[in-house]
Amino acid sequence: MPDTGRFYLLDVEAVTDSDDHILELLRVYCRCLRCHRAFTAIPAAGLTLIPGGAALDCPDCGEHQAISLVRFEDFRRRHGQLPPGA
Repeated sequence: MPDTGRFYLLDVEAVTDSDDHILELLRVYCRCLRCHRAFTAIPAAGLTLIPGGAALDCPDCGEHQAISLVRFEDFRRRHGQLPPGA
């Protein structure tokens, strides 16, 4: 689902394994639901990698949220970034 509660996911770029499970997030394009700013988060700039997920931080208002890798995988699957049935 694109709505994580605090952010709306628009695009997710990641390194995946042969089963299309995310190994590393490279880039997340999203919109902050608090201030409505759309931004691209990358490691060390709005995207903090944590075990089993990542935290997004809005550069304008400071809104933040930890999101599981499963949520990012679900987004990619539902929005055509993974093969159907993966």
